[in-house]
Amino acid sequence: MLPETAVKTKQGQGRGHRTENDTAVIAYLDCRLAPDGLYLPHFASEVFPAGCVVTHDIDDVTEFYIAKKPAEYFEQHKQHEHQQHTQQAVS
Repeated sequence: MLPETAVKTKQGQGRGHRTENDTAVIAYLDCRLAPDGLYLPHFASEVFPAGCVVTHDIDDVTEFYIAKKPAEYFEQHKQHEHQQHTQQAVS
């Protein structure tokens, strides 16, 4: 793996975790990172933080957020989306 790729990936992960309470899911959409892909073993050992879960199932991502975020988080998100749609309809 190219060293600059690892550096850029770590920088991107850092943007997802600014504070202790931040939660992030990072998707890598590159077939070379598939379970049988060329780079996954090297990429995981060099770049992924300790305890990082790798999945190829979107349901795992949903379960992750449900487990990490309180119910209020999802309600606030729904309200924000509703406000955006209402503003767009008025414009």
